[in-house]
Amino acid sequence: MAQRRRGRNYKLLAGLILVAGVFLVLLGYYHPLTASDKMDGIIAVLFGLYTCSQPAANFLDLLLFYRSTVDHPSSLRSLLVWLVVNVLVLGVGWLVIVNGMIRFSAR
Repeated sequence: MAQRRRGRNYKLLAGLILVAGVFLVLLGYYHPLTASDKMDGIIAVLFGLYTCSQPAANFLDLLLFYRSTVDHPSSLRSLLVWLVVNVLVLGVGWLVIVNGMIRFSAR
């Protein structure tokens, strides 16, 4: 069973950072985005989980398929930039999850 590794998609990661950042700002300034804080929390946690799933999949691809493919990254610098961008997206997604949990558990 041949499996293909996903390519590096900087546009998707940049878009996730942008949308998650805008979502965090909206959640901070407009207290109830929807009808209740619980609904805001649910939406934020789900969106944060989706945001974190992309870098997690990239890390798994790197761990599982890095040595088995012939087309290694062109340099160590490009690999480090890729890892830093993924960690940044993971951090922003984690902030969205934490903010959503705070909203969800608010009285």
